[in-house]
Amino acid sequence: MLRLAGFRPGENLGEKRKLKVAPKFSQYRADEFLRRWGEHFDETFPGRKVLVHSLSLLYVKSLHTSCVPRTLVGRDGWLFLDRENPHRSEVDYYRGTPPFTPAKLESWRSALEKRRIWLAKRGVRFLLVVAANKSTVYPDYLPGRVRRVSRRSRLDQLLEVLRTGSQVEVLDLRPEMIRAKGALPLYWKTDT
Repeated sequence: MLRLAGFRPGENLGEKRKLKVAPKFSQYRADEFLRRWGEHFDETFPGRKVLVHSLSLLYVKSLHTSCVPRTLVGRDGWLFLDRENPHRSEVDYYRGTPPFTPAKLESWRSALEKRRIWLAKRGVRFLLVVAANKSTVYPDYLPGRVRRVSRRSRLDQLLEVLRTGSQVEVLDLRPEMIRAKGALPLYWKTDT
C-alpha cells in the first residue's frame, strides 16, 4: 500500500518541525488541557504522516503544484522557493524583475560602505561574499512558464554600483558555483 503512494522503505516522512507535545493534565485547567490535547492529537494521530505525504505527492504528481504556498514545482519534481515574503521571490530574481530603483541601489551602496568603514576603523577587512541561489545554478529545472525579462538581476545591478562607486570588496561565487554544478549537487531537488 505504501509503495503505491510513492514511499520507499525507511523513508523519513517527518515534517521538519517540532510537533505539539502531549500535555500533562496536572499542569492545566480541564478546558485548557482539552484544547492542548486536541492540538497534540491533530498533529500526531496514527497515519497522519502517510496522509500528509500522500497529499503532497498528489499535488506534485497530478496537479504539478505544491500544497506549500511559497513553493514552486519545477521540471522533474524540482522545488523552488517562490515567495519568501512579499518582497523576495527566487522566481522574480531569476526573471530580473523588478529592477532596483536608483534610490534603492544608493541605499544599499551607502549601507554596505558604512559597514566597510566601521569595520576598517577597527582593523577588520570587510568582504561581501555572494553565493548563487538555486534558480541561478539550476535554471533548466524551473517551470517552462518562467521566462527571463532581463538578463541583469538586482544583484547584478548592485555589484555594478559597488564596483564603480564604492570601496567594498566583493567575492562573487556565482560563476564558480555554476561551473561546479556538474561535479556535485549544489542544491537538492526539494530544498533551497
